[in-house]
Parts: sequence; C-alpha cells; structure tokens
Amino acid sequence: MRNERNLFTVFALLAFANSAAYIIFAELSIDLLGGQVSGTSLLMMKYYGAIALGSAVVIWLLRNSKDQKTVQAMVIGIFISMLLSTIFGVYGSWNQWFPNFDWLFILIDSTLTLWSGYLFLTKFSKN
Repeated sequence: MRNERNLFTVFALLAFANSAAYIIFAELSIDLLGGQVSGTSLLMMKYYGAIALGSAVVIWLLRNSKDQKTVQAMVIGIFISMLLSTIFGVYGSWNQWFPNFDWLFILIDSTLTLWSGYLFLTKFSKN
C-alpha cells in the first residue's frame, strides 16, 4: 500500500498546485501556455482548475484508505485521467496549440500514467 499512497500523495499535490495556478492565476497560466486570453479561455482555465481541485481533495482524503476496492478505483482513475491527458498533450503539442512547457506537462502526465499503470498491472490484475 505504500506505493499507492506515494502515488496518491504526489498526484494530490500536483493537482492542488495545478488548480491553484489555474484558478488564482488563470490569465498568467494561459499566457505561459501560449494561449490567447479571452473570456472563454479564462472560464475554461478556471473550470479545469476547479476539477483539479476536486480531484486533489478526494485523492488526498482517501490516500490512507485500507479498502482494496477504493485504492484500486483511485489507481484506475488516475491511470485513465493521466493517459488521456498525455494523449491530448501530445496531440496539442504536435498541433502547436500550447508551445510553452508542453513537453514538461507531457512528461509529468506520462510518468503518472506509467506509475499508476504499473501499480494496476502488478497489484490489482491478479484479483
């Protein structure tokens, strides 16, 4: 359970940092990502920040769970969200939608994808 707890802690902290940046510093975040600031982009940035904040809180509060089904669901949820985030990040990078820091985000997302996928395959596929 230690590996899962480490994954949950890292994910929750990254999601919280992400949400704080996107909610509090939405305009700056859009600029850093190379986007155009508009009413729509500000709304979407804050919307994504709110979702990230919710994920951070849920994962943080459940990170010490001893219930095998809860832990398994959290690992699968992280795997799916990070896999899709990696795919969309690569697609966006290829299309030059956000030219700044794109590969840093892809590296973080793909690392979390591999970590959660490894945990799922090695610990939960036997059950």
